[in-house]
Amino acid sequence: MGLLNRGGDKKKAPKQKAEGKKKKKRSSSGGAGMANAKQWLMLNVEKLVLGLIGVSALFLIYKGVSGAGLAPNQGPDQLTSKLTSADNALRDGNGDAMRAVRYPEPDTFDQQAAQDTSAVDAEQYATAQPFFRILKEQQKLRQDPDLLPAVDILVRSGYGPLMIKEEESALATFATQDENVRALTENLNTKWKGSISGEGKAKPVFFNTIVGIIPLRDQLAAYNTAFIGAAEYDLGRDFPRYVQLKIQRRETGSQEWVPLNVMENIVVGPEEWTGSLEGDIAQKYSPDYVKNLIMPIPPIAGIDINPFISHPKLQTEAEADAEAQAEEKALAEKEAAAERTAAITGSSDVRTTNAELNMTDEERAFKQLSTNADIGMFRYFDMEVEPGKSYEYRVQLVLEDPNNPIPDGGSTKPTQDALDPKVLVRLADVASSEGLSIRETEWTEPTSPVRVPRPGKAYVSTTAAGATLRGTDIPAFGDKGEPTANVVAIGFDLSFGYVAPVTMEVTRGVVLNSKQETEVIDPSKNRIVKLEDYTNKTNIMVVDIAGGKVVSTGREELRSPGKILLVGADGSFTVSDEFGDEAEYESSIIPPEEVLTPNPPQPEEREPRGGRRRDPRGDQPLGPDNLPGSNRRGGPLGGERGRGPR
Repeated sequence: MGLLNRGGDKKKAPKQKAEGKKKKKRSSSGGAGMANAKQWLMLNVEKLVLGLIGVSALFLIYKGVSGAGLAPNQGPDQLTSKLTSADNALRDGNGDAMRAVRYPEPDTFDQQAAQDTSAVDAEQYATAQPFFRILKEQQKLRQDPDLLPAVDILVRSGYGPLMIKEEESALATFATQDENVRALTENLNTKWKGSISGEGKAKPVFFNTIVGIIPLRDQLAAYNTAFIGAAEYDLGRDFPRYVQLKIQRRETGSQEWVPLNVMENIVVGPEEWTGSLEGDIAQKYSPDYVKNLIMPIPPIAGIDINPFISHPKLQTEAEADAEAQAEEKALAEKEAAAERTAAITGSSDVRTTNAELNMTDEERAFKQLSTNADIGMFRYFDMEVEPGKSYEYRVQLVLEDPNNPIPDGGSTKPTQDALDPKVLVRLADVASSEGLSIRETEWTEPTSPVRVPRPGKAYVSTTAAGATLRGTDIPAFGDKGEPTANVVAIGFDLSFGYVAPVTMEVTRGVVLNSKQETEVIDPSKNRIVKLEDYTNKTNIMVVDIAGGKVVSTGREELRSPGKILLVGADGSFTVSDEFGDEAEYESSIIPPEEVLTPNPPQPEEREPRGGRRRDPRGDQPLGPDNLPGSNRRGGPLGGERGRGPR
């Protein structure tokens, strides 16, 4: 069986082999046909292409020959005739009409609008918000702007009678008889009556004025940086609005700062006054959004208030007007030059007409300053200080928070989606602490110490040098060698606000106090009152006297200018100069009451040139030693000017 099986296997194997060979032969025959076809195409492709081109050419020639010919009126002669006619039309000038149709006239709207005689008021078309705000791309979220503190703070100190409202029955502080009362003299009327508003009770006050600078334009620039281009920008809200002034005070040497009731005194204090004074500072430094930081000037009588409220960076109203007029003149000259240039060149520019409409958000914000000043001011009168003490101050400005405006303040609160995450965190802290809708600047550095003066002033009129030994500068023995001075010692009554200018002749070492019948100035009724046995205290001592030496003994005796050195009760030294304090002396003294005589002396007749003057009281010729109202030491009436009793 095994052999048969093997034999059977041997017979079948050749048959399978033969069948395999037969199939391979059929496959080889089909592939050879395709290869031959490809080879033939490659060899004859150029002939086929040339044949197709030839057939196409024959077809086109056939179509051209078999087509219809030109019409009788479309031959070469007719074409030549049409070209000649067109050329003649161009040569006859009809080309301008053709050109007008093909090329219309240029747009001259700007030139025609500039020649319009009807003026357009751009203010009528100005808008507080830009057009198409909804299309404006919001590039950033709302942040908190940097807050700038006040700068250049000055503190000055003084005292005087503050005029406050009082019942009529309380006006008379002393029961005085009519013969002891008289009206203010001419030299006192301007200083006293013109410096207060109405009558009232005189309240003695000592005060410090605090005046500083608010950087308005720089603060607005910080707001513009934070808000312009940010989400939900609102020109009316995103603007620095100052709502409060905070001031702290401390005595020099102390570390404890005491807060002052600033806003209460600014609002409530003036209601007790008889009125308020007007200062010289220009109004441009006090726009509406800072006015609540400026305390009115209290009616303090008898002083010039302007030195207490002035500031080197603040112009007076007169200076501001002069500057504005100069700017207007320069602008007018510039416009006139532009008009002359336009007349020569024939050009015009209407962009200035639309300047209001074309302003950027930043330009609109700066325009909202409503002032041509880059700075503003704040002012406060601290009338809770004590004489003889020194004080320092520091200031903080409070602004409304534009990211969380004051409720019912007229501004819409921004949505939270418009706020920067840092702002959201800050507002969360404000809400948790029940804070207000405000932001505060940093406290300023402490001001320089200022000492409140003690009451009492003195001004020198004239001085007289003491006598010397003959031919030397050695003072004579005794009182003859002592220099003297005519002064006015001005006391201030701390009970009724009376001011007592008492004229005195003094020597070195004299304290300028007196107790005698004295005429005082009563500011409560703008009058002069004579008081018997009145004690006038200045507690000022005369330390030294200089000047008063005779430098000429001609027809009028001339003396060198006088000065006196004074020391106050607090140890402070001052110098009164005869020339420097002349205006203060003249406006402070109370001249003696004029006595009317039935036969006033006639004016002295002038002697012929070269003659000698005669004493109007006798026949004695006048010389340096017997001039009316004078003596050898400068005269009982105050020397050559005759000011003040001896």
